[in-house]
Amino acid sequence: MHAGLTFFLSLLLNHSNKNLCVVFQVRPKLPLLRILQAAGAQGETFTLKEVMHYLGQYIMVRQLYDKRQQHMVYCGGDQLGELLGLESFSVKDPSPVYDMLKRNLTSAAMTGRFYTVWASIFNKKSHIDPCSSIESLDLARECESRDSLLSFTEHKKEEEIQSLESIKTLLNPCFLCHHRPRDGNIVHGRTAHLVACFKCAKMLKKKRSPCPVCRKDIKMVIRIFMG
Repeated sequence: MHAGLTFFLSLLLNHSNKNLCVVFQVRPKLPLLRILQAAGAQGETFTLKEVMHYLGQYIMVRQLYDKRQQHMVYCGGDQLGELLGLESFSVKDPSPVYDMLKRNLTSAAMTGRFYTVWASIFNKKSHIDPCSSIESLDLARECESRDSLLSFTEHKKEEEIQSLESIKTLLNPCFLCHHRPRDGNIVHGRTAHLVACFKCAKMLKKKRSPCPVCRKDIKMVIRIFMG
């Protein structure tokens, strides 16, 4: 392999997960596929490592690289430049190549995991548009639904715990006499507290004592019957 091509591939692979590049199958869109075929690629699906290999081969065959500074690629007027939207780039900063590949590669298996795997392969700071394909949108919706379900489940558990605590409190005896059941509902305005037996609650009302919980004036006492 030509030294320049080896250099190109080594720089690309140093910025990616080599294991996933070997096994993950992708399908190039037609403009990119034509470039790969011009470099000798056959078929319609490839590993990412193969895509990088044929890109490097294409640059070498077309002699788009600078012979003195082989990391510089001048692709203005070439179909590679049209795909990249650039006149030139440096392989030392392969982010334009990654952005182009993101636009022109799809998962051969057409699974919603494509952009998740892509992010793990090209672990860099450039932004991955979560709405750039149906696959990524489906994945986002799946994650959102899972998070919503988890939040709802946790909320229901909290409500159940609170209900159990309320039931335990109601089963406790009157907080004043400590032996009769809590059946005297102390009413104050639109709210009430059930903390005393009917007899003790009536006594509080008669003495004009405030509610022992919120200190509001007691308007009436209602007897509660548990059915």
